Amino acid sequence: MSAQEIQKQKELERALIAEIQRRKAQGVSGDDCETEYKTNAEVCVEITGGDLDCNESYGNNYYRDCDVTLSYEVQTDYAGGSYLDVEVECQVEIEYKGRQTYTTQSDASSQDESHSLYAHGSESETMNFNFSFSSFKEVTSVKISSASCEIDSVDLY
Repeated sequence: MSAQEIQKQKELERALIAEIQRRKAQGVSGDDCETEYKTNAEVCVEITGGDLDCNESYGNNYYRDCDVTLSYEVQTDYAGGSYLDVEVECQVEIEYKGRQTYTTQSDASSQDESHSLYAHGSESETMNFNFSFSSFKEVTSVKISSASCEIDSVDLY
């Protein structure tokens, strides 16, 4: 990268950091947010990381299965004396190719998780997804094509 490109990259990074700090000063932020209707409390979920780990066959020439680990954080600006029951759903989609296939195939999986958040609370969580492949497919290439988490419900308790 040229000096000018490096400078532009640094400016973009500073602008992004400033935007994140501005959002945090206003309350919570994330990939998906919902409002609890009785208290007007905002609850947000944000993906914080993802990892793909594939297990090779005994001959080490194709994949038997792959594990996807998805990390996320759920947080709220709720300021009351009770707690919020929050349902989060995450979905992961992978794309893969095999030795005997000429097209890309895909598979998806989703999971739900419950959280109890107190005033200004947050929780970090990890979900694990497993994708198994038939030995007839001899899968040789796998990638995560999408990952998302959303708030399914927020209830005051």
